[in-house]
Amino acid sequence: MTVALQSGATDLHLEFSYGKSACPGRFFAASELKVSLAHNLMKYDFKVPEGVEAKHRMLGASYYADLVATLPVRRRKNE
Repeated sequence: MTVALQSGATDLHLEFSYGKSACPGRFFAASELKVSLAHNLMKYDFKVPEGVEAKHRMLGASYYADLVATLPVRRRKNE
């Protein structure tokens, strides 16, 4: 199993637990997230404003997005 798999149950990624008690719905949840992301990327345009630099915070071993950053989103025109 590849470590990059979102729904893989390993001791490195415990989002869906691990071992015999691993969540049986993890594959469905991963698929739903991928469909949602694909839909948003196909239907909307995202643009980072000019002159804006992404700032991340690190707390422990986790990165967090900038809470005050804005990302303009525009619905694409039907083709």
